[in-house]
This record gives sequence, C-alpha cells and structure tokens, in this order.
Amino acid sequence: MKKIPFLTRLLERWAQRRLARADIILNGSRPWDIEVRDPQLFYRVLFWGSLAFGEEYQRGTWDTKDLPECIRRVKTVGPGILARLIAYPFHLSRRLKLQTRLRARVAATEHYDLDNEFYKAKLGETMQYSCAYFGWGARELTSAQKDKMCLIGLKLELKPGMRVLDVGCGFGTLARFLAEQFNVSVVAVTLSEEQATYAREICARLPVEIRVMDYRDVCKHYRPFDRIVSVGMFEHVGAAFYRAFMQCMYRCLKGDGIFLLHTIVGRAADRWINKYIFPYGILPARSQIERAIRGLFFPWDWHELGKDYARTLRFWRENFVAAWPRFEGKPNKRGIYDRLFYRTWTYYLAASEGLFAGEHISLCQVVLGKHTKPAGYEPIR
Repeated sequence: MKKIPFLTRLLERWAQRRLARADIILNGSRPWDIEVRDPQLFYRVLFWGSLAFGEEYQRGTWDTKDLPECIRRVKTVGPGILARLIAYPFHLSRRLKLQTRLRARVAATEHYDLDNEFYKAKLGETMQYSCAYFGWGARELTSAQKDKMCLIGLKLELKPGMRVLDVGCGFGTLARFLAEQFNVSVVAVTLSEEQATYAREICARLPVEIRVMDYRDVCKHYRPFDRIVSVGMFEHVGAAFYRAFMQCMYRCLKGDGIFLLHTIVGRAADRWINKYIFPYGILPARSQIERAIRGLFFPWDWHELGKDYARTLRFWRENFVAAWPRFEGKPNKRGIYDRLFYRTWTYYLAASEGLFAGEHISLCQVVLGKHTKPAGYEPIR
C-alpha cells in the first residue's frame, strides 16, 4: 500500500491511542516500548492485526528490548474491528476438519523434522519440547524437565511391569525416563521421522517401541494399555477431532487405567503461529476438553502450569540465542538458518512466553480415569 503522509500520521495516532491502553509508547525509552523503523507497520496492522504484527517483526520494521513483556501488554488490547472482521474466515475455518491424517503428517514434518541438532541446542539435555515443572524448587531447565517427567510418572501411579502408551512422544525422552525410572514398557508414537530416529537411538536396549503412527491407528495394532500419556500433542488434534481422539484413547485404555493429558489451553488459534510455526494447530479451551471426555472419562485432577511454561520458554530462548552462532548461515531441511529464521523463532519463543506470563493462555495436566475419582484421591503437586 502506498503510504500517504497524512494517512500515516493518522494511523500513527490510532496506534498510539491503542497502545496507550497497554502502557506502551511508540519510540519510548522503556524496555517494552516499541521502536518503529518503518511506518508500513501501521498500515498492515490496521488490516491484518496480530498476523501483520508478527510479520513486521520478522521483517525488522519494529523492535523492542523486552519482547515477551511487550507482547504480554499488546495482547491486553486485542485487534481492531477491521482486523477482527478480516480474520473471521480464518477462525471459522478452524472448526473444519483440517487435521486429517495427511495434514497431520505434513504439519509434523514442517515443524519437527527441521533439525535434531537445532532442537538439542534449544531444548537442552532432556530434549523435552514441553512445559517443565518448577514446583519442586528446580532453578534450571534440566532439573525442571526431569521433575516434570517424574511428576507425570507419579500422577500415572506407575508400577513395575505396566504397559504405557505415549501418544505424540516427541524425541522419546519421556518414554526413556518412564522405562528407566519406573520399570515399565512403553509404546511411543509420533508422526515425525526425525523424532522417531532420535528416539530409537536413545531408547535402544530399553523396553520401548517407537512407531511412526497416527493416533487413530493405535487400537488396530495393540491391546489396551495400563496407562496412557500424551504431552504437547493435543494442540495438533483440531476441534473437529477432539471427541474422536478421546474415543481412541478410551479404547486404548484398560478399565482401571489412567490417562494423563498435558496440553496448552487457550481460546483460539493464532494466525501467525499457524502460518509460520505450527500449521493447522489450535489450542483447545477447557470447556472443549470437558465436552470431549463426557461419557468416556472422569476428570480426577486439573493442574495449571502456565507460569511454569513462561519460565520454560525463557530458558529455550536463552539457549536459542546462545547457540545461534553455531547455526547461522548453515542449511536445514526447510532452508537456511538466516536472519529471517532468527527473528521468526525469536518472536515465536518470546511471544509465547509473554502469552503465558500474562495468562492469556495456560498449560494443563489433566488426570483422567474410566471410573469416578477414588475416595481419598490426593492430587500430586
């Protein structure tokens, strides 16, 4: 769009008034204030809202010293009326059955098959691409991730010899931890070939089977399990398939079994995240989970860990920035580790941190059983 001086000034005043609600000043001196480098930012945000806000950061037309805090504040303002209207078809489409088998595999390949070495540098020793747990006093990422895996094992009430299904197993480190620490056998499924390769290497000589398999096919190949765990996968299922997912888990679980669902919860899909990070991803609302389990599972415990995820993301971002010189300019399976990649992933990690810190989204661990909560059941924290 051609920039007209008068219109530019008008849009700048519009942006100033909206951002003032979040105590953000254009070209101000505080860490969370926004430095505007190109006024095209105002034109695009007027029409495209948060999608344009992220894209303009990628392009470098604006910056800030404290991106997580800036995003936390911006989110309290929300999009303008015009941007909301333009985004309506996108949000309407999220109700469709977009997460088909083919699209689910494409989405997994797009994000998770990028480069295992890159993920190792970002995620740290445990290779856990999910929220860590700081509730037991951990002060650094590795200990907090191990505490999270231990917490999951305790919530599942694991006993030696049990069979566990890990749905969306990531890089296999949870499966390995449960097998080693709780003496159980694990069937772990993922749609990512790169993750499966890594998982098979670290789980060698353990009672862990890694399969590249859609969750909808598990019941065709395996008898019911004693326990099921799904960490960070439900965000990829899609609202149209929530009930079908829960029905699959119900068939895969023994009558006296326990199912732990670890998922981000929110209100809607984010267009920028969908376009650049997680294709077809959508965050479930707690009410949607409750509807999906109705008549199948009884909720024994809801445990919110949103603040823990904000701390986790800060560690990931620090790891990413520290490791960047090792990757800059080198190829990956999606292209090159260039300046655009750096600003894209910086925005993704920092914006996510700000959303969790501001409680715009959260993380829940839900313990589910096929029967009502046992008398005297004490949630584990």
